[in-house]
Amino acid sequence: MKSSLLVGLVLAFSVAAEPMRIAVSEFELEYEISGRGEHTVLLEAGGGAGMTDWDPVFQRIAQHATVIRYSRVGNGNSTAIKRHFTSRDYADYASELLVKLNVKQPVILVAHSYGGSIARDFAAAYPNQIKALLMIDPSSEH
Repeated sequence: MKSSLLVGLVLAFSVAAEPMRIAVSEFELEYEISGRGEHTVLLEAGGGAGMTDWDPVFQRIAQHATVIRYSRVGNGNSTAIKRHFTSRDYADYASELLVKLNVKQPVILVAHSYGGSIARDFAAAYPNQIKALLMIDPSSEH
């Protein structure tokens, strides 16, 4: 009896820890939200990277803020694609993701590598959705 209860708890926890998926345009994006706090941080990974690239810092950020990580279309467990997207396309999907998640306050956008191009497009197109921008080794369009 005790062992089946323990197995049930372990299974319940592992299911709860799984990333979720949400419809954005005609795609499904894999995402995870953790933490609480005054600020909301959106993590934008580098080119070809899924949300797991943020594993080393995700829970540490969640100790101080609400943090959202996701895999862009074509990455991680989000919808696979066979066509090219621009960084502006990805910025549009990030904006729609925040709307679908009911994030009303501007976010602190943390971007790595190719995510920097997306972050620049996001900041230009959606200035009301961004509070601050932190770019880590960003790529250049040039």
